[in-house]
Amino acid sequence: MIDRFAWDFADEEGKAILKMNMEKRRQGINETYEFKLMCMDGSPLWVLISAKSLFNKDGKFTGSLGMFTDITKRKEAEEALKKAHDNLENFSTSPTGSENHLSPLRFQTFNRKVF
Repeated sequence: MIDRFAWDFADEEGKAILKMNMEKRRQGINETYEFKLMCMDGSPLWVLISAKSLFNKDGKFTGSLGMFTDITKRKEAEEALKKAHDNLENFSTSPTGSENHLSPLRFQTFNRKVF
């Protein structure tokens, strides 16, 4: 990504977000935010962007500096946790006796004294 722009790796929605964020840099607003880039194979690459405005000694905007941290694994873990939470929520609010809601749950270990 060196000497390339982030929008080279963004979809149309992402390009609009990056354009809006660049305007913030021009105003001297620095920020850190999550963003989804697209790899050449079409897979998502989630990054945490820390962006800082750069100005010359006369106060003229000269560009921005961004540090990108790969957070793809964290985003995948968050999604898996959300799915597990939703499954548990569906299970706890479903009518008792419905075995269809038990299918996503698997016992790994259990206390024989309880069963």
